[in-house]
Amino acid sequence: MKCQACNKFAATVHQLDVTYGSDGVPVFANSAFCSRCAQKSGLNVANTESFPQVISVLTKALFPPSEKSKGQKSSPMKPNKSETAQGVLSCDKCGWTLDDFRQTSRLGCPNDYLVFKDYLADVFERLHGQTKHVDWRNDNQLEQLNGQLQQAVKREDYEACASLRDEINALQSELNKDLSSGG
Repeated sequence: MKCQACNKFAATVHQLDVTYGSDGVPVFANSAFCSRCAQKSGLNVANTESFPQVISVLTKALFPPSEKSKGQKSSPMKPNKSETAQGVLSCDKCGWTLDDFRQTSRLGCPNDYLVFKDYLADVFERLHGQTKHVDWRNDNQLEQLNGQLQQAVKREDYEACASLRDEINALQSELNKDLSSGG
C-alpha cells in the first residue's frame, strides 16, 4: 500500500480514526502514510534509531530475570572469553544482553548478530541445520527458467531452448558449488 499523501513511498504508518455520528453509530476512517508524510501531518512517529532501546527497556521491565535464573544459565551454550572476563556480554548499541536473548529468543538490534555471533551460530545450526543463509531467490529463478524452457519447447524455439538450458546448467552448478562449500 502506498502513502495516501505523496503516493510515492510505502505506507508504514497506519491510523484508524473513529468518530461517532449524531445517532451514535461509529464511523471508521483509515489513513496510511509513509513516515515522512505522517510526521508532516502531525502524527507522532517513533524514531527508528531509538526503537531497539525502547524494546530493550520494555522487555527488561516486562520480563525481569527471576532470582532463580540469575544464578544459573538457562541455555546449554557455553560462555566465551569476553563474557567471562567482563561478566556479562551485552550490545553496546541497544544494551541487550545474552541473558535477554536466552529468555526471549529475540535480539534487540541488528548489531546483536555480531555481538552474539558465537551463540547464534550454535542456535542456527540446531534450528536450521546450517549457519549460512540460503537464498530462496535462486530456487525461484531456477523454476522460472524451467518454465520458460517448457514454453520454448512447446513453441519449438530450439535456439531459446539451448540458451535456457545453458542458463539452467550454470545456475545449477553455481547452487551445487555453494552447497558443497557450506552455504
